[in-house]
Amino acid sequence: PVNVRDLDISWKGDGLTAGTVGFPSSFDVTFRDADGNITTPASAQIQIRGPNGLVDAPLHKNEDGTYTVKYAPLSAGDHAIE
Repeated sequence: PVNVRDLDISWKGDGLTAGTVGFPSSFDVTFRDADGNITTPASAQIQIRGPNGLVDAPLHKNEDGTYTVKYAPLSAGDHAIE
């Protein structure tokens, strides 16, 4: 199995920098192996932690091997991706 910690991870999308409480936000995640190939690790998970705890942020696998993370902030303030 592939260890996610051994992969190059890139992120893009508006949901990385802004969100509105109670409204959906999203961003895309791409995992690449040491050779630069897109890979889809079975154990991939993303957590978003807001001021009041974890926010539901499931990964949705796209046809091109990337993932989209969709979430809705539960409270105002800084959120961290873990």
